[in-house]
Parts: sequence; C-alpha cells; structure tokens
Amino acid sequence: MNVFDSLRKIPLFHSLNNDELKKIALIAKESKVKVKSVIFDEGMPGDAMFVIKNGSVRVIKSLGQGKEETLSILGEGEFFGEMALLDGGLRSAKSVAEEDSVLFVINKDDFMNLLIKDGPLAVKFFITIIKVFSLRLRQTDDNFKNILLKYVMEGKK
Repeated sequence: MNVFDSLRKIPLFHSLNNDELKKIALIAKESKVKVKSVIFDEGMPGDAMFVIKNGSVRVIKSLGQGKEETLSILGEGEFFGEMALLDGGLRSAKSVAEEDSVLFVINKDDFMNLLIKDGPLAVKFFITIIKVFSLRLRQTDDNFKNILLKYVMEGKK
C-alpha cells in the first residue's frame, strides 16, 4: 500500500480531495521499525503523527509503579500520535511496534507549513479534526459514564 492509499483511509483526511491529499503524501516519510521498538515514549515531545503502512503498534498508558495498560493495538491503515500535529504537546502514551512494521511519518512542522500555504486545505482539515475530536470526546464521555456507573454499582454490593 502506498502513502496516498494509506492516508485516504484516515478519518482526519476524508474531506480532502485527491490533489490536497497528494500534498500531504509528499511530506510523509517512510520509517521501518523493528518488533518491540519504542516509537515514542509517554512524556516525550510530540512532533509527528504516524500511519501504519504494514505491521502493528501497541499504544500503552503508564499507570505508575511499573504498571501499564494497553489502550489499543493498531494495524495497517490506522494512525496514532495525531494530537502532535495540532498542539506539539507531550505524548500522552507510549507506542511500541508489535511486529516489524513500516510507518509513514508526518512531521508537525512540515504539516503546519503546508496548511499555512494552502488555506482551503487548512479549512477542510480543521473542520474535519473538530468532528473527529468531538466524536472522541463523546466516546470518552460515554466511557467515563460507564466507569462511574460500574464504580457506583460495585459500591452498593
């Protein structure tokens, strides 16, 4: 699968036409990672997002005292680290290659420079990102409600 086809699968880029998506494909760099390699660690500066060309990646959250929780296992065509494209903040989780993998890396500075140069692309992207993040916020809200309900119900036993 080439970078264009991989990017086409990502909800963040669904609203873009082929010419706009090609511009993003041009700034994506291919990176090979070996099994068990840490792609980025929790707390590191976020300077890129990643798209899985092939292989798989585990996203892990530290719970403290050496304990970790797997948040997700991602495969071909899925993406992670996208918050770095917007805020450049610290990584909220760790990512580790589950197997030898090939990733497309989109650098934050390259991406922002592209948006600055192409206003229509920027508008489409930001409208889409608001929708994607709103959906994630709703899902997080639902998860929080479920955890709270479980906690309350366990407390009544």
